[in-house]
Amino acid sequence: MDIGWLEITPGRQENWETLEPAFGQPAGDGWHAQFASLIRVRPMDQRAKRKWGFNLGALLDEAIERQRLFIQSRHFSGVPEMGDEPPERRTIALRAIHHPQAERLQLVLVAKVWGATLEAVRQAATDHWHEIHSTFPTDYELIPARSLESFYNLAGWRILQDAAQPNTIAEIQRYENVLNTGSDKMYLLGAWKYTNTSNEQTWRTLQGADRRILYNVTLRPTVLDELEQAALLVIAQYAEKIASQATLPNVKPYAEFAAKNYAYLLQQLRKPFIVQAQVVAPEGLPEYLPRNIGYAMTYRNDREPTTPGFQITRPANAAEVAAWRANLIWLEPEVATGPVIDPRFVRVRKMTDAYEARGLLCLPFPPDSELPDVHFAEKIEEPEVRSDGISRPETGGD
Repeated sequence: MDIGWLEITPGRQENWETLEPAFGQPAGDGWHAQFASLIRVRPMDQRAKRKWGFNLGALLDEAIERQRLFIQSRHFSGVPEMGDEPPERRTIALRAIHHPQAERLQLVLVAKVWGATLEAVRQAATDHWHEIHSTFPTDYELIPARSLESFYNLAGWRILQDAAQPNTIAEIQRYENVLNTGSDKMYLLGAWKYTNTSNEQTWRTLQGADRRILYNVTLRPTVLDELEQAALLVIAQYAEKIASQATLPNVKPYAEFAAKNYAYLLQQLRKPFIVQAQVVAPEGLPEYLPRNIGYAMTYRNDREPTTPGFQITRPANAAEVAAWRANLIWLEPEVATGPVIDPRFVRVRKMTDAYEARGLLCLPFPPDSELPDVHFAEKIEEPEVRSDGISRPETGGD
């Protein structure tokens, strides 16, 4: 299958006087290319034929493993050198789009690459598409957008274009704060937790909304630099010391959690991903939407002591909204959104390993073709072309 519509946009520093894409231009030089595909959940009778185990529970475990392998394969081979990130800036995003008048929730995969020249970005995008198409979990089918208007709608650019106020965008982050033991202070970072089926709450929350919603999870492979590795080592050792000395009942569980969590990050962030989860609603974002999704991302199905979960951050003003929206349009993860408690961890706070990333970049696996009250789109509904001044850049469209 071919890539479908390829949207290529020059950076602002390249020919910006003559090329004016409809949704502005990304920062920097070179060329940015994106493509979008509807994710179709295959019927259960097709998925069931692919199981290696003896029951549907095994089928679910195998599906999760396929998703995790797909995410892990987005990283670099071998042991990457510090700061040695791929020049093509390859990025993927899982998006769910809800229109209240539509009966079905659209699941979409959007991918982006960068190239120094037009020829380089075309080749990088083609390679990226073939890689994704050949390794995407077999429980799903990718249906590429094949027109400009279809791309705009699948990628959610229509919804993003209309989100202009601070109450229209929110980001779901791991909780972070300063833990005060009375005699010492320590940076505290939460963790993503989930079960095999907790993501169902996300899809039901989105489908039940009474307004347009775009849910986005962006993922880009990265590496720790020397300062970040050193900071993690120091805080892991410090957290272990604090946990061993803490006695206050309102502090000890968090100190013990921090010690385990930093030890985990120190070991597992050998091949980290920058992951960012956001919800957008142009008509105003209800508080319950990011809250319900946040709980699905941090759900604990045991009775362990209380640990920090998630927090919801929003842009402070219209200028920040524009910046958040631009990053969503151009698939550029921004690590500095929300309050930065400790500058040493400005990137680490958005990093996960492939295991945690799968809990965020999670594809639904309904026991049939749909969940109760949730129907997933099975084909691309070609929209009518709007006459609102939207024009295709001359460089786009393969």
